[in-house]
Amino acid sequence: MVEEELQQAGEKMYAETGVVSDVGPELYASFCNMNDREMTALVRCILSDRAKEINRQLNQKTFTASGLLKMTTEMLNLFARGILKAHEGGKCVIYKVVGPAPTPEECEDINIKIEAAHIIILDSFLGHFNKPDALPTNYPQSPPEGTVCGGFTDHYSAPTGQG
Repeated sequence: MVEEELQQAGEKMYAETGVVSDVGPELYASFCNMNDREMTALVRCILSDRAKEINRQLNQKTFTASGLLKMTTEMLNLFARGILKAHEGGKCVIYKVVGPAPTPEECEDINIKIEAAHIIILDSFLGHFNKPDALPTNYPQSPPEGTVCGGFTDHYSAPTGQG
């Protein structure tokens, strides 16, 4: 449902821009092989992209940890499949994907990686919104080449201390 809608949006954007995301076993494996620092950088990118929505929920007192996990894990799944990519300015951009969908085994590996990231998601959220100065500042300026979350800027890699 969400994935289909985003794929359709990617098709529309492709018609306008011609930008595609090549997907396949290499991309899926690179997501599954991300280390904790890379996953934290990607999660922080997602939180930055969705900050307006998160703040709205916090202000309206409708925010839940389970809702945060659901939103973030759905977006991680889209990153893993090449549908979303990070861009400068804190935006997650939809791409048209070209290539084979993940196999059932690759889907299982992606799901295991995302489930293992739940603690990173919650730690990143709590660290940013409760103690912004407590976040580590030694994230790489950009993820290692070949990771699915390319295009990071200093905005994603080092906290500013502002919540």
